[in-house]
Amino acid sequence: MSTSTNTRRGFLKLGLCLALFSALGFATQSPKPKPEGKLEAPAKELRVLFVGNSYCYVNDLPKLVVDLGAADAGAPKIAVESVTPGGATMKQHWESTGALEKIRSGKFTHVVLQGQSLEPVANTEEFLTHARKLIVEVQNAGAVPVLYQTWARREGAPEYKKDWSKGSPKRMQTAISAAYDKAAANSKARIARVGDAWGSLIEEQGPPALFDADGSHPSPTGTYLAGCVLYEALTGRRSAELDVRREGVTPELARRLRQSVQALATK
Repeated sequence: MSTSTNTRRGFLKLGLCLALFSALGFATQSPKPKPEGKLEAPAKELRVLFVGNSYCYVNDLPKLVVDLGAADAGAPKIAVESVTPGGATMKQHWESTGALEKIRSGKFTHVVLQGQSLEPVANTEEFLTHARKLIVEVQNAGAVPVLYQTWARREGAPEYKKDWSKGSPKRMQTAISAAYDKAAANSKARIARVGDAWGSLIEEQGPPALFDADGSHPSPTGTYLAGCVLYEALTGRRSAELDVRREGVTPELARRLRQSVQALATK
């Protein structure tokens, strides 16, 4: 056998050995490190439609919800649209505000439904009928319905002279809360219990000024409370540590409001 033939066989054996070592992962080079700081895939965006009235647009409640999400590391991005003409009822949203067409577009993941502030007690059956119809439409469109439960009028309001008012803020709130519970029954609707949180704070020693001057609409403080409750209902995440600032709400007061929402959620 010639020397050149032996040499070729030697190179061939050497090549086979190196290929085997490489295939088994025994190469002399260090293994490639895993990339550091790799982020998880971003969470799905929440596309939220607010269907309500001035209790949504006063102090820009939807924007507050967006800002809370932006301050929450790891939370989904929140995009919002609104159909919120002043004083609109559930019936009006069903019939004439354009909310129904927006809902049926299928572009939203969540729809917040808020009735006129007194209709759950002053016109309960009409409220329930149209709230339930809207809930069905939201679910048919593939979105999550979130009922924005509102609050009773301030103590001493002229409405308390009327029989349907139940005569006091506490009894009115009980009736409002019950109406929203009935509207959500037998559905997958969530309830953002803003009115319950509001009533709980009003009963505290030295309650914050939640009402605007008219005794109905929210002050900036009231809107901050509502935003925290709605954020938690929409996302399932906590707002207690989200340091979001708002004009007219001191950092200390904002912290108190967020903590009050957390306390209500754990009851």
